[in-house]
Amino acid sequence: MCGLAGVLHAPSGVASPQLVERMATALRHRGPDDAGVLTDGPFGVAHARLSIVDPSTAGYQPMSDGRFTLAYNGEIYNHASLRPVLEARGVRFIGHSDTETLFHALRVLGVPETLRAVRGMFAFAFYEHEQQQLHLCRDRFGIKPLYYTWRSGTLAWGSEIKALRELHPCRPDPFKTILSIAGGGNNSHRYSVFEGIVHVPPGGHVSTRAGEAPKVALYFSLTSMLDAAYRRELDGMPYEEITRELARLMARSVDSMLMSDAPVGVLASGGLDSSLIAALSRRAGHSLPLYTSEVVGQYSELADAQALAAHLDLPLHTSRFAPAALLDHIVACTWHHESPLIENLSGVPFSQVCLLARDHGVKVLLSGEGADELFRGYTVQHARRFVRAAMVPFTVLERLYRRTPLLRTALAWKQRESAADFLVGLSHEFSRGIARREYVDAYADVSRRALSIELESPIAMYEHLISLLHRNDRMGMMASIEARFPFLSEDVV
Repeated sequence: MCGLAGVLHAPSGVASPQLVERMATALRHRGPDDAGVLTDGPFGVAHARLSIVDPSTAGYQPMSDGRFTLAYNGEIYNHASLRPVLEARGVRFIGHSDTETLFHALRVLGVPETLRAVRGMFAFAFYEHEQQQLHLCRDRFGIKPLYYTWRSGTLAWGSEIKALRELHPCRPDPFKTILSIAGGGNNSHRYSVFEGIVHVPPGGHVSTRAGEAPKVALYFSLTSMLDAAYRRELDGMPYEEITRELARLMARSVDSMLMSDAPVGVLASGGLDSSLIAALSRRAGHSLPLYTSEVVGQYSELADAQALAAHLDLPLHTSRFAPAALLDHIVACTWHHESPLIENLSGVPFSQVCLLARDHGVKVLLSGEGADELFRGYTVQHARRFVRAAMVPFTVLERLYRRTPLLRTALAWKQRESAADFLVGLSHEFSRGIARREYVDAYADVSRRALSIELESPIAMYEHLISLLHRNDRMGMMASIEARFPFLSEDVV
């Protein structure tokens, strides 16, 4: 986990090392262990490093051989299996970092093939010096952040928006800021709430040459994972066989995400998702400390976390969070969150858990994000199945009222979409509606009756998960903590 920032001017421009260094300084909380700056003509990039895999200088960034340069944030979990492929192509490794593997893969295999091959969470800037060509890429589900802005022939990018303030006036867009109240602030795959600053989308590849406007393409979309033949195969399997396969995939995912030369812990909310991760790591022989937040009051999950710790015989570390503490931390959390409103206030106690883990020397926390989206774990999703039956009396009344023209407008209380929903959709260029249509088409073989249930998971993955990942990244990095998500390995998804 790290922070990266950089700039690419028109060919006649020169990147200032001092400017790029100031951009990186704004991200030092993301990478307090080391920092580096590289400039070459119009190109400049800086990196703030949180040393997790191979803390030696062999993993130093920006990584460059004079022809290619890489600045990277994240983890490539299958990097060890890619090394023999690269060694067969003449690559000689000097360390064991995934950064070095990614650098040589991009150099030898090229960007498109590397993006198809790697598995993990990442956001990176890769520059080809001779062609003055830049590639900004982000992982499939948008776990790692990457923003950019294009203005007056200059492209600037950074892991957080605050890194761009040296080149771009970071003014909130009034329209999008107001809509953030309706939940549109951090759910967009494309837009931020700041004028002229956009995301590299999840599964996105932004490419440009010095002085040229950036081109945005997707190398991945969720619809590519919706395999009708595989779904029919699973439908024909005994339940026990399906659970064994899931257990195998989850165990492999947890094992891959224990890749670290720094201490690792588990976020233990007391729920099924984090409990499963803790249990699988324990079964693999790892005695990882558990971290939880005791949110004081009727919704405390401390007893569940304590039961888990006792069952697995693991140490449990607790951060106590009383309601009044919200006022003590909301300003700092809002600054790191980079949005006028923190839509999910659980991020505030989450930040305090991360600070506790940091004080214990932990740099990595495994988290259960993604499980509710994949396995339809949200209560509202279950309740929605009963809405149609519960609404029958109102539906009958509505039809009767609509037969009278005068009452049609006065008493037609049921609307398909609220004005706020419409405006949120407008602010996202109706990307959600387009995505939903693609999912419907991908489930063409599913009966109409089952379609609404099948759609819940990809819709939640597309519309809801991105804000939770934003929360975990910002509140974790506030404490220089990397969060990893075993449920979001490509094989499990």
